[in-house]
This record gives sequence, structure tokens and C-alpha cells, in this order.
Amino acid sequence: MAEKQKNIFSDWENVVYEGRNEIVFAERNKLYGAYVIRNSYNRTVSRAVIISAAIFIFLLSIPTILAWIETLKPEERILKDDKTVELMDAPPIDENEPPPPPVEPPPPVQESIKFVPPVVTNEPVPEEDIPPTQEELQESNAGVVTQEGTEGAIDLPVEAVQEPIEEKEEAPFISVEEMPSFPGGEEALMKYMRKNIQFPAVEKDNGIQGTVYVYFVINKEGKVEDAKIARGVKGGPGLDAEAIRVVKNMPAWSVGKQNGRAVKVQFTYPIKFVLGG
Repeated sequence: MAEKQKNIFSDWENVVYEGRNEIVFAERNKLYGAYVIRNSYNRTVSRAVIISAAIFIFLLSIPTILAWIETLKPEERILKDDKTVELMDAPPIDENEPPPPPVEPPPPVQESIKFVPPVVTNEPVPEEDIPPTQEELQESNAGVVTQEGTEGAIDLPVEAVQEPIEEKEEAPFISVEEMPSFPGGEEALMKYMRKNIQFPAVEKDNGIQGTVYVYFVINKEGKVEDAKIARGVKGGPGLDAEAIRVVKNMPAWSVGKQNGRAVKVQFTYPIKFVLGG
């Protein structure tokens, strides 16, 4: 009986004893707080002990695991070749065999001067690419490289010299990187038109009005060229003629540029002829 009482007392002294917890928290909240902590204490301690033991065993077994991994690597094979390669003796020279044919010297080289067709560019031209002058071509021949001739070379006739390639006329652009512009801009152009256009008397008397579309090109110097009617006013030839006159008399524009070089640019400009009300 005394032994039983001693066990009961010991359990009562233990704060995680379930019987004590039931009595202490009989009329208290058991959903959280000290009751939950005391009830789960034994399970928490058991898990901690098991995890610690597992980690300790794993750390002790690391050398064994590493040694086992080393055994999985393929063994390196060292190739040993003790064989000695013996070279065969050269075959004997056959004295009856005819000697090889003599090597012929290269043909004589004709003296020439490098000729490069002229190309229009804004970049500096290397000295070696500058075309030769007519005086130099009269004394030598044009070729792909500049070289000195050798004895025995046959001179080509003078007529064989190629003529320089003429630059082809470039078609005007519709749009370029730097478009030409009227001096002072669009507002100055409109002011020029209002100031210089004169309404033809015949069309004015007959009440003919409308818009004339003029095609023209601003050349590499900024001047107007190739002005013509793209679409005129029906029954009003005087309007068309006046539009052409005003366009041709325009001052020089700024030059249009493409890739840094001056080019021709085409325009189609509408000119309105309106009678006052």
C-alpha cells in the first residue's frame, strides 16, 4: 500500500502527469496553453531524442558512406605499351629509273599598274586604291595589282586599256534620312506661295478653281529640277502653268542626304487656287 502511495505521490509531483493535469485543469481551458504543452511534452521529448540519435548515427557513418561512393567510381585503366616501333629501311634507289622532268620556270610577268574603277564616296580613299593617271597608263598596262614586269613579257596594245566606268545617273529618292527643306521651313514655304502665286485672269473670269499637284525634284545642290504637273485642274491650263512657274522659281532648298551623302529627292506638292467669296 505504501508502495502504491509512493507511486501516486511521485506521479503527482510530475508536472506532465496526466492525472494531475486533469485535476488542475478540470475547470480551465484545455484547448491551448499549459495544458496542451504538458500533455504533448512526452511525445516532444521522444521525437527530439530519436532525431538527435539519427543525426548522430548519420555523422558517424559519413566516412563509411564516402568510402562506399569511392568504390562506385570506374577504375582508371593505365595502358602500357612496351612494344617498340621499328622503322623499315628505305627502298633501294633504282639507277635505271629515268630522272624526274625539269621544273619549268614561271612565265614572264607583264608590268602593270593597279586600276580601280572610280566610285563616288565621301570616305577617304587609300593611296593604293587611287586610279592611275592617263600618263601612267600610257607607260604601263592596267591590271588588278601593281607589279614590275620581267624580261620576255609581251606588252599589250594601248587599245586594250579599259576606259573608266562612267557614273550612272541615280534615280531620285522618295524618302531619305535627312529630307530637303525649304529655307525657313513649311511656314516659310506657304508664305512664299501666297506671295508669289497670281490667279490667271482667264480662269478667274470663268470661275475655275481647284488644286494643282506639282511633281518636282530637289537635286544634290538643293535646286528644283524636272518640275511637271502630276495632276492638274480640268479646264484650267493657266492654273497648271502658274503652279509650274512658282515651283521653278523657288529658292534653293537644303540638300537631302542618305548615309551622309547628298542625293536627289522627289516631291509632289499641292497648290490650291481658290477664288474669294
